[in-house]
Amino acid sequence: MFRMRQKRIKDWLVIMLIMGLIVAVYLTTYTMNKATIVQGDYPLQNSIDANTGVMKYQPAVIKVEENVTRKILHRVLRGIKAADEYLLKRYKPNRIDQDTLASAYNRDMKYDMLEATLLRVLFTGEPLKIGVIGGSISEGKVLAGDQYIYYNILASYLQLMMNRTVEIHSGIVAATDSAYYSYCINNHINLQEVDVVFWELAVNDHVVGLRPYPQEELTRYILQQPSKPQLMYINFINAINLWHRRCVTNERIGSRLLSQHYKIPSINLSNATCRDIRKGFSHYLSAYDYYHPSRRAHHMVALFIVTLFRDLLLNIVHNLLQNPTNQLQYLEKINNVTRASNTIPAPLFDSTRINYPHCWSSLANTPTQLQPIYIDGWTLTENYVDEEPSTTIKETVGFLNKTAWSCKKANKDIVFMLNIDRYGDFLATVSIATIGCPVCGKGRISIDNELEISRVINTHWGWTRIMTHYVSHFVTSGQKTLRIHSLNNKPLTILAIMVAYDMKTTLADLDMKMVEQDTADEESIESQQSIQVDEDEMSQHGEMEDGLLESQQGVVDEENTGQESEQESTATLDPEILEKVSISETHLDLDKQESVLDTEENQETVLEQEENQ
Repeated sequence: MFRMRQKRIKDWLVIMLIMGLIVAVYLTTYTMNKATIVQGDYPLQNSIDANTGVMKYQPAVIKVEENVTRKILHRVLRGIKAADEYLLKRYKPNRIDQDTLASAYNRDMKYDMLEATLLRVLFTGEPLKIGVIGGSISEGKVLAGDQYIYYNILASYLQLMMNRTVEIHSGIVAATDSAYYSYCINNHINLQEVDVVFWELAVNDHVVGLRPYPQEELTRYILQQPSKPQLMYINFINAINLWHRRCVTNERIGSRLLSQHYKIPSINLSNATCRDIRKGFSHYLSAYDYYHPSRRAHHMVALFIVTLFRDLLLNIVHNLLQNPTNQLQYLEKINNVTRASNTIPAPLFDSTRINYPHCWSSLANTPTQLQPIYIDGWTLTENYVDEEPSTTIKETVGFLNKTAWSCKKANKDIVFMLNIDRYGDFLATVSIATIGCPVCGKGRISIDNELEISRVINTHWGWTRIMTHYVSHFVTSGQKTLRIHSLNNKPLTILAIMVAYDMKTTLADLDMKMVEQDTADEESIESQQSIQVDEDEMSQHGEMEDGLLESQQGVVDEENTGQESEQESTATLDPEILEKVSISETHLDLDKQESVLDTEENQETVLEQEENQ
């Protein structure tokens, strides 16, 4: 009996010991330190230098506070579990499997900066701010509702998983491309206020045949921002490629190479759906207008982005639930990411012509308006629409909210004043943005009325879009006047004037160009002088022949003193002598007349061509 009681006591002690170990493990696992952000990678209050106007930033510093429970991480896990239920329901109807997800984005990229951003948002309670630059696809054309756009779908999933507010900062301008944004991105979105930037311009760059240089210029500018927003490429697919069963987009020559070079996350709808595209089963990707992506395509892109964010959130939870040694290593890695300077690799496509861009734009709700100093026949029109129904631009994508300076008559001028600050010895690049359309006309752009810095632009295009025209790479600093002269009776519309510094051209290059121009002018003067010398020699030769003629005429007069006056006149009009004289005297005059006639014919030909066009 005593032994039985002793055995029971031992069993109870063992059970109590086991229960104590379980409680200790539970407390160790679920009660741990909380990571908080002391100062985020965002503008501090009163952090603008009054002298320079430069906004200062302080890197994110994450520290560990003791004896704080991990309620936030538990909430994230519950949110991910709830979101997974929705995701699993959406994967199958949208033909998404593991192979599709694997080809939709590159999992080998570095997402440290995005992970640090999510960590800061989780433990500070601040909203996640997503900026979007794109065209009519991001505008939600033909979707009949903003709730069907990919970034709004993404926001709903992220709010469910993170229990944090998600803000969308729209910098969308329909019918535009990377060339315009590489100059004017600051006119449409404040990069210092966003955590993530979505670049959705792959289709627009592809349909206009734009090479990847502007995309790299824009990429480098965003990566150099002190606030370090995480850039992401969002690559939809062109509907024309669906008709031809091709998976080729600008992603093949732009986003893919740039993503690998700069370690930028890239979402690719073309790769994910290439199997269906080649089989001809891709009708579900195109909307009813056969130009824009469908609701289903938007939902698929949103699911790809959600899956990426979900993996990053799980990685955060996993690392913060490890032992204290792994926690400290993980937090130190995040701190190093936020402290690191904005060092970026060398340009992949040697794109260094757009640095420190500035844009004067007439688009609505932009900080720097486009104001002329002289107007003749130009008007500022809101919601630009042509008068003739057949040439309306209002019916075209995204031009309901455009404001622009426009002219419809030939030989009309508008002049703008530009103040270009000096940046070292580098010269400025000047470009302009216009509206291109099937009925749009031509214009001549000149700076300070110099023919050397002028260019004729043609705004005719197959559909309505924003076009960027380069004017000159050799513009010095100072106050400049930019004159736009219309050349025909067709619409000419100006949206923006852009200036940036060209790191490939300096004052030395300009001096060399001027020396070359002076050399060419000297050679032209020398050639003209040689022509003049030839003319003098020919005239002297003509005078000698005239003297010979007079002497011969005197001899004839002396020999025929007694002859009649009619014979004397016949002798003075000897045809052989007259032929020599006519050749020597009229040779140069004929050359001059032919050159004048050629010049006049060339001018008339140019005028006829311009009138016909």
